[in-house]
Amino acid sequence: MAGAPTESLAAAGTGAKLSLCLRTPNPITMFRTFALLALAASASAFTPTMKVNGGLQTKIASAVGAAAVSAGVMAGAPTESLAAAGTGAKLSLFGQAPMSSPYSADSNMYSPYSPFGDGADSVYNAKDAEEVKFVIGKVKESANRFPNFKGYIQKKTWLEVYSESQRQMYELRRNMNYLADYKGTKQVKAATKDFYVKFEKMTDACRVKNQAAALAAYDEAKAAFDAYLSYL
Repeated sequence: MAGAPTESLAAAGTGAKLSLCLRTPNPITMFRTFALLALAASASAFTPTMKVNGGLQTKIASAVGAAAVSAGVMAGAPTESLAAAGTGAKLSLFGQAPMSSPYSADSNMYSPYSPFGDGADSVYNAKDAEEVKFVIGKVKESANRFPNFKGYIQKKTWLEVYSESQRQMYELRRNMNYLADYKGTKQVKAATKDFYVKFEKMTDACRVKNQAAALAAYDEAKAAFDAYLSYL
């Protein structure tokens, strides 16, 4: 039987020796065994209840468990694990073939954007003409929505000021930074920072519900935004 103790042949005059040939448990066999045990346990739940004495019930349960274990061993006996020299430990849960290592530098990468690939087949180019045009369009759309702040301040609907800044203009800062890096000039970066300072001044006034200060800060922020747009 697989995994059973085997006697070692001893030379004359030596004492008795016994070696155990234990094989590495096969994960697939263990899975099958547990599945059969679970199946046997679930099947017993649908069996009609019979009144039997305690001893007989114990014997029946033992016989069912032994049969399930025997069936699992017969379905797939443990096999020795064979590994090539110099390779690391690998395990396959869906067959006998070992799984590939996620850290191997495979030349046939599925994704051209993999850190292990050379990126030769990638189609994305950062800050190309099409992407820059798309970001400029988003900034101009934010500029069209910017006058909404003045109407909210005049009506003293302070919650709308927060809501407007969290809708389409939620990514305004990132888009402006993107274009400032693309242009790369000191004037654009300075105009970007100037707008941020004055826009935060407006939102701070709205937070404390100071209408006069908020309207004055809005005019400053609007002028700073127009100055930034002139560089696009």
